[in-house]
Amino acid sequence: MNIQNISFEKKKGKYVYLQIYDKIKEDILHGYLKKGDKLPSIRQCEQMWKVSRTSIEKAYIRLIDEGYVYALEHKGFYVDVEKESVALRKQLMQETLSKKQQNILFDLQTGTIDVELFDKVLWKKYLKEVLQNKELISTYGDAQGEYTLRLALQKYAYSMRGVLCDIKQILIGSSFQSLLYIICGMLPKNSVIAMESNSFIQAKRVFQDFGFTIKYISKTEDGYNMDELYRYDITLLYVHSGAFTSTYKPISKDKEIELLHWAEKTNSYILEDDHNGELRYRSRIQPSMQGMDVGKHVFYIGSFSRILPPAFRISYLVLPLPYLKEYEKRKKSYAPTASKIEQMALAQYIIDGHLEKHVKRLSKQYGKRCREMEDVLKEIFPNTSVWLEEAALCFHLELPKGNSKYIQSRLQEKGVYLNTANHHELMLSFASISQKNMRTALLYLKEIIDEMSCG
Repeated sequence: MNIQNISFEKKKGKYVYLQIYDKIKEDILHGYLKKGDKLPSIRQCEQMWKVSRTSIEKAYIRLIDEGYVYALEHKGFYVDVEKESVALRKQLMQETLSKKQQNILFDLQTGTIDVELFDKVLWKKYLKEVLQNKELISTYGDAQGEYTLRLALQKYAYSMRGVLCDIKQILIGSSFQSLLYIICGMLPKNSVIAMESNSFIQAKRVFQDFGFTIKYISKTEDGYNMDELYRYDITLLYVHSGAFTSTYKPISKDKEIELLHWAEKTNSYILEDDHNGELRYRSRIQPSMQGMDVGKHVFYIGSFSRILPPAFRISYLVLPLPYLKEYEKRKKSYAPTASKIEQMALAQYIIDGHLEKHVKRLSKQYGKRCREMEDVLKEIFPNTSVWLEEAALCFHLELPKGNSKYIQSRLQEKGVYLNTANHHELMLSFASISQKNMRTALLYLKEIIDEMSCG
């Protein structure tokens, strides 16, 4: 059907192109516009709605990008949503709405980042270039990861983290956990893992899945207790280098040397979890243990969970040389876990220097927000222990009387969402919250803590 007119009334408070986009999308989802219906031309819309050509074009482009509409050259724009698909899209919108209805007024959760700091237009350009390469996207890709990305990451990891390796030592995966499964598959079945009791739960889950024995090592102000490490026959030591000490400080050079000496002396291996290790805005960047060890005793895993949007799923592993041959024997049994399209887009993004520039921008912005939250915390909680976990973009706040889960629940009633580290610690992220909202959220927190003290 040729649709001659669509009812539309411009309102204040929202970009006109978004209003047009919302109106047409809603008409499609409510069944007023059906598959194959021809929409009014851009010129017709200009005349009917008295809005600019640019606004209409932007609205139509967005509708095309999201699959609601398609364009035929010299013919016009047509609805592209099947009747069955309408119900699915409605369900998706309802799920998104239900999440918004959680009433998150102040988001201090550690899983968030400020996505506005990421140049989505630039990233879309790289994705588009890859998608236009038919030969590239017509195959599954290399299980080890695309060669171009491994080459780019070799240079990037060297310049940003001092990682020294051959391209053949690098593996690409969809996440830290997917790469850890590969590591554990090559370890002896009776392996003993050393880690701190509050370590990364996703790493702990993999070790448990393989039935490995886990020895929990206590942390001191400078990191793991070395006497405890020497006490056990350890196969692999898990180290989160960005939050290594009991007060979440990054690992020091002296401790790196001490751990590498332990690994060599005991013939053990170290898993260096260095996610976001290049994102530093308070401490000086410390080169990786892998680079100091030159690939003898260290499995190195890097990822971009606080640098690129969370939905972006690419991590990389550098194998120590003694395990490289073992991996090469098994390689044909593995399938790629990371999207080839995203891998190739990221490779070009790195090669063109945009990732390094992006990290520098983030360091500047997050450094400012870190100082802002620190000032507010000192003002509102002057006598409370507070520690910065730099790689996680958050502060840890100690609770004198514990009960972190109760406080978390009470805060949610006020629209303040945060995470807990343990019974005695709250985690307060500054990644996606303004200074004004920080103050309001933390005043709510103080109010609840004061109530508990009085009780």
